[in-house]
Amino acid sequence: MNAETFSKRYCQGQHEQVWTELLALGEKVRAEPYLAQAQAVARETMARAATNVGRIFNRLQEVGFHFALPDLAYNPPPDKIPHQLAELEELAGPLPLSLRAWYEAVGSVCFMGEYPDVAAYAAGPFSQAPDLYSDPLVVFPLDYALSAVRDRFEDGAGEILLPVAPDVYHKANVSGGAPYEIRLPDTAADARLLNEPHELFFVPYLRLAFQWAGFPGLAGAPDRPSTLIDLLASKLLTL
Repeated sequence: MNAETFSKRYCQGQHEQVWTELLALGEKVRAEPYLAQAQAVARETMARAATNVGRIFNRLQEVGFHFALPDLAYNPPPDKIPHQLAELEELAGPLPLSLRAWYEAVGSVCFMGEYPDVAAYAAGPFSQAPDLYSDPLVVFPLDYALSAVRDRFEDGAGEILLPVAPDVYHKANVSGGAPYEIRLPDTAADARLLNEPHELFFVPYLRLAFQWAGFPGLAGAPDRPSTLIDLLASKLLTL
């Protein structure tokens, strides 16, 4: 594995292959000659993710999507992110490079809400009960995740699980299971999302989410609004 080629190959379009190789390094990715290149790949990946989130957010607004939590629908990273990341890693140890880069470049997103054939939300203004669990893209704000980690330390929890998003049922405002979480510390390039139905790592989950315009649960839906999804996902960047 030639570390010097990771960033170059990623920018040339070898996205999945580069991330597969970085993940295979395990904790070795934290040392040179790999670390600087891996961080560059993570930053470029999440810069692309930020572009995609912004485009989907704008298009959802244009089509009249009803956000369940409009103030949380999309918030770029606040100025305090570096201090929060430092505190989080002091408490729980290293974050995977992918998630750290997300917080630095993207911030938080919450596409929970309602729109015909795209998303449902219990007790919302347009529906009586969810008939669709489309797993809208959500990544909690870092201050929420940091607060959860602080609580685990105060409770004396032996295992640190960082909450990333609600599960597919809570995203539809229905009682469900445990949230999507990442176990910390994690010294690898990427981490598995615990409790995610496909058992995906974070970056592959984002790929699936963007493939379906922010609603990856539609991949298994019998009636897919292909024309609308094509519109919402138009010109998104590959990760």
